[in-house]
Amino acid sequence: MAAGVTEPRLLDRFNEAFRLTGIAFQIQDDILNLIGETELYGKEALGDLLEGKRTVMMIHLFRGASEAVRRRMHAINARPRTAKTDAMAQEMLRAMQRAGSIDYAIGLADRLANEGVRRFEADLRFIPETPGKAVLRQVSNYVTTRAL
Repeated sequence: MAAGVTEPRLLDRFNEAFRLTGIAFQIQDDILNLIGETELYGKEALGDLLEGKRTVMMIHLFRGASEAVRRRMHAINARPRTAKTDAMAQEMLRAMQRAGSIDYAIGLADRLANEGVRRFEADLRFIPETPGKAVLRQVSNYVTTRAL
């Protein structure tokens, strides 16, 4: 609608592109929670670890870690947030870094964002150039250019 398109058939073309870029955006947000600068990110650093959120990085860690690491991470995750310390969150972060979980998530987010932008650009061919189309393009490209 922002591009002046109101026909449902044309709007539906964008569903997959925005689904992919939306997932990429969420993964990037999760990465920023781990390694982003708190002042720029605007949220609590390592908050996702303290809350026990099941992020792509956490799933990757659990899938590839040794049994001992999985047990330790599970023991930390099973605690209520109020019983988790910053040291525990740092321990989990180090385990993710050693396992390559953050690099994996960065690569996955990049692939999803690039595919979303590719699909979006292909779908945009059917829409005339308008200020709304430019806004949609900016929104789509923001996901791939946001600093990690």
